[in-house]
Amino acid sequence: MEPTRCEGCGLELEGGTLGCQVLFEQACAVNHERPGPTRSHRVFVDAYALQHPQRYCESAKSLFAHMGGLLVEFECDGDAAVLEAQRKSLDGRVRLPRPDPPALRGKLTVREVLAAAEGPPRQKVIQAYAKEQWAAYAPLQSLAAQWTRMALRHR
Repeated sequence: MEPTRCEGCGLELEGGTLGCQVLFEQACAVNHERPGPTRSHRVFVDAYALQHPQRYCESAKSLFAHMGGLLVEFECDGDAAVLEAQRKSLDGRVRLPRPDPPALRGKLTVREVLAAAEGPPRQKVIQAYAKEQWAAYAPLQSLAAQWTRMALRHR
């Protein structure tokens, strides 16, 4: 099988988008097999989802959930109470406008995350990966902050 490009991140690999999904699942399995910071895993999942919005951010709720996770990581020092308020704000029927994700979503991919040595080196790569995604979504950051403020007011 000839390598093709992943629709989300542009990574060229066998299977294209599906092959990239396999790498993501492998990275998640490694995270679950070895005890480590759950915060780092959550940040990784949010970053991957934002880099692959056609699969993971189809709705405004899912887009907000993943953007909200990175907002908490980079703007609220990982505050679990803010994460919980965001989560609760998305329970049930929620009407949120869904903006279009950015066309360019960073250069780092799940491949670099998997290639990094476990422990602090991998956590450093995950942070860089997530920061790229957060930067790519800069035009939508104020909207994520607005959603978060609403969530905090209604907790």
